[in-house]
Amino acid sequence: MTGPGPWPIGLVAEALAQAILLVVRPDQQASLRLVGLDGVSVFQPITAGDRLEVEVREIGAFGDLRRYACRATRGGGVAAVADVTVRA
Repeated sequence: MTGPGPWPIGLVAEALAQAILLVVRPDQQASLRLVGLDGVSVFQPITAGDRLEVEVREIGAFGDLRRYACRATRGGGVAAVADVTVRA
């Protein structure tokens, strides 16, 4: 019997977006809203139990909008990427 299959791309994108909460000031976290996901790509199948290291880098701002480049690696290789826009 095999285990569960790989995560759907939507779940991977959600994991990348959630990582932004770790770099945003705590006083802004309550009002943070997801606005958009762009360039979401999964390069390796990701399954439950995989250890992902997620990097988040702010790449721009316009008013209360912030854009972040998110990248997940697993075992030294890039597993997934996404550009995430949030409203602070």
